[in-house]
Amino acid sequence: MRGNFLGVMRATVLVIASLFICTISAEAAGKRVAFVLGNSAYQSVPALPNPRNDAEAVSTALRKQGFEVVTALDLTRIELEKAVERYARSLNGADISLFYYSGHGIEVGGENRIIPIDASLNDPTDLETQTFSLQTIMLYMQSNSKAQLIYLDACRNNPFSERKFLTGLEDEETKAGKGLAEFKGSIGSLIAYAAAPGQEALDGTGIHSPFTTSVMKHSFTQGLDVQNALMKVTEEVWEATNQSQRPWINSTLVKPVFLNGLFVKTLSTKVPDVKQSFTELQAASPVQEVMTGPYTVGVGAQQVFVNEAAANLPAAEGYKLMQLPQSGILSIEGQPLAEGTLLDTKTFQQLAFEPSSDTSAPSATLAVALIAKNGAAKPANIYLPVVLDECDVLAGEQLDLQGIGKGLDLDDIIAPRAIDVCVTAAARYAQTPRFIYQLGRAKLAGGEELEALRLFQLAADAGHVRAYNQLGEMAMRGLGRDKNLADANAFFKLAADKGDPFGLLSYGRNLAKGTGLTVNAREGIAFLKRAAEMGNTDALDEMGSLYLYGGAVKANPKRAVKFYEASVTRGVKKPRRAKGTAFGGRPTAPTDIGKLYFNGNGLNKDLRQAIKWYELGANRGNQGGVGDLSWIFAQGPDGFRDPTRAVWYTSLALASPDFRDNAEFLQRLASLPDEAKRDAMRDFVNLVGPCSAQTADGLDDTLLLLSNKAWLRRQQDEGDLSMPEEDGSFAGPDGKGAADELRYWNLVNADSQEQALLAYLKHFPDGIFADIARGKVGGLLEQDKPEPELQACIPAAPVKVKPRTKKVEPVKLRQDPPIVRKPKPKPPVVVQPPKPKPRVIVQKPKRPPVVEKPRPKRPPVRKPRRPRVVIEEEIPEFEEEEPDFEVPRRKLRLRIPRIPFPQDDGGCVRGDCPG
Repeated sequence: MRGNFLGVMRATVLVIASLFICTISAEAAGKRVAFVLGNSAYQSVPALPNPRNDAEAVSTALRKQGFEVVTALDLTRIELEKAVERYARSLNGADISLFYYSGHGIEVGGENRIIPIDASLNDPTDLETQTFSLQTIMLYMQSNSKAQLIYLDACRNNPFSERKFLTGLEDEETKAGKGLAEFKGSIGSLIAYAAAPGQEALDGTGIHSPFTTSVMKHSFTQGLDVQNALMKVTEEVWEATNQSQRPWINSTLVKPVFLNGLFVKTLSTKVPDVKQSFTELQAASPVQEVMTGPYTVGVGAQQVFVNEAAANLPAAEGYKLMQLPQSGILSIEGQPLAEGTLLDTKTFQQLAFEPSSDTSAPSATLAVALIAKNGAAKPANIYLPVVLDECDVLAGEQLDLQGIGKGLDLDDIIAPRAIDVCVTAAARYAQTPRFIYQLGRAKLAGGEELEALRLFQLAADAGHVRAYNQLGEMAMRGLGRDKNLADANAFFKLAADKGDPFGLLSYGRNLAKGTGLTVNAREGIAFLKRAAEMGNTDALDEMGSLYLYGGAVKANPKRAVKFYEASVTRGVKKPRRAKGTAFGGRPTAPTDIGKLYFNGNGLNKDLRQAIKWYELGANRGNQGGVGDLSWIFAQGPDGFRDPTRAVWYTSLALASPDFRDNAEFLQRLASLPDEAKRDAMRDFVNLVGPCSAQTADGLDDTLLLLSNKAWLRRQQDEGDLSMPEEDGSFAGPDGKGAADELRYWNLVNADSQEQALLAYLKHFPDGIFADIARGKVGGLLEQDKPEPELQACIPAAPVKVKPRTKKVEPVKLRQDPPIVRKPKPKPPVVVQPPKPKPRVIVQKPKRPPVVEKPRPKRPPVRKPRRPRVVIEEEIPEFEEEEPDFEVPRRKLRLRIPRIPFPQDDGGCVRGDCPG
């Protein structure tokens, strides 16, 4: 009886266990994504010993359980923005999203914020641009996953607590609290705090904090869901800290959620387990290498063993997953796999891999053990290379959280090629609306507005969030349809509600300014701040403009500067001309901030800061600060004087409407040394191109001519009006395109040193000017480049070059005298010499007899005639080649309020660049 009873009990236990396993499998199946952040190495306060260790341990444990993990350690504010962007991209279609943070956190006005390692928080205005809101991360998780788990070990002994910060619309300062504030997520979320609200947590004396130690111990226990695991954590931490720290849990989960991998480890019970580690297997026998793929990023899970890969499948009776890839998700029939899973041959052949949407992650490698019948095992590495679809490369958009890669501005899309590859991608991956949207961008870049509008609507209907923002832009500007602000704002709100950075910017700006909406400054700025937190420089500039000029909010120049500085350090994107408005709100804002620093109004007087902001304003097309820059470098304090920079900015000032023909500036330019003028002229030639170096009557006139052209090119989104740096000119071009080659060749050709020419040939071996460079390196030319004021190109060249597109621009440099004269000698050289000879021979005999007697009288006659011939004939020739700059000057006056003023193409302000 006893034996039968035990047998029945064993059978009952097995049935219950199998049912339990099935239940766990049903609840745990699906895509699971985690973001693990640990900040230890703080720069302005003492470092924390454990957060980095905590984050690494949690990240490893989650990856073993089949999570796609974005791991981030010791991040600055800018790095944190990029990490949150990577996490938001990977969340698409997730069943479970998890965020774990260990480090310093702060609560101000009821809002919890992460403190990056470079935060100083010395000023009340620092909070908004130096810390990151936890609510922003939570909103992305809620918008893109079914269940959200948040673990916050961020209530350490905080040196930033008790300080006062500005957070609201007014200038009222709010004191930071101890610990974090309680906040509730939506239905289906769990938030676990290391300590109760308002309490501080301990960092611990071991390698992990008490909270993380206990979380690691209980949360990955088989059969234990997260809520029950945290109950054990609370009890254990309370006892371990002598009842001084009590974890706090806020849960609205409606189903049990499991972090452990019980459900995947039972897929095959017939395969014998392997006791050795992968390292031990490697030591015992050589590793077999198996190549599969490639796998396209961002199109879902793809079968591993198909086509050639299926033939390369290593023979074995069973397989054990020894080490999962560092990025990407392995699954079978949509069920993610954990490390240690045993699979038989038939099941292993169903293996699928979904690459990480983080394009910075390397190609993945899966380490497996090949198990024989007798239980012996051999190691094998299965390589899983990843690739980007060409449509993502050629038509993707920046900060598209459902996109892949860095993205391009609309003006940078090469429409014909992009359309071809995106048509193919949209047909191949019909279930991925991203390619429909990017095909619409390619069509819009090619001028097909109606077709682009149709594709954007299709992409929006299929769930691509950025498409809503684009539909709003087209409704606002009347592209492919009638203008309608109500429709535009409706589309912007749909995008903003899903957390799209561009939608947040568009809707927040219109709400704060009352564009088609009732003014609501508080809500509008809340949207703008979320966009700014994601590193959207448009939103940062917009916030700067709002606080600089006031209106929707109280003007606060100091607060405005913080947002503008944040924008500058993140790099300035090209403006979108089609928007019809100046990039970053008002183009005069940087210049106005420069004036505040220059005059000491509202801010402490600081010439270095004034220079930085004036140069930024000039690079965005505003001419208001170059007059002060001219004075600083020509007549300012001794530490700031620089003759070459003085020439540069004095010339630019004289080319601007405010100081044109100004006697003081003309005299200042005339008084500067010729050597400085030549140096500045060489830089102008590099900026506007050698063909524009037609000379006038002297250095000063030539500088004015070139500075006029520099302003015109700046209005056309070309060139950088801050003084070029001398160091690193030939480190490498910005890209491989024709425009990149032209800019690089201008620098190289101006230098004419062997090292510079070799640098050009290295980057453009088959470039347009490769033959010229090889000739110079080989000594085929007798002398180097002449003085810049003597470098003039053939009159007809500018007329041919000036067509609208940038693609033709490289042809400008086919002006080198040796190249122009080589093809022309055939007919012209033979025909032209005989014509002037008879004229000269006929004139010579006639003139001597007449000239002999009245020699003293002729000199005065010749003097007026020569200037007339030289000036009157040369100037019309010059005007035919290059239009009179009086006209462009008038155009500049008329166009400045209407055209988009561009930003600096570089990643920082001159003089402040790292390295």
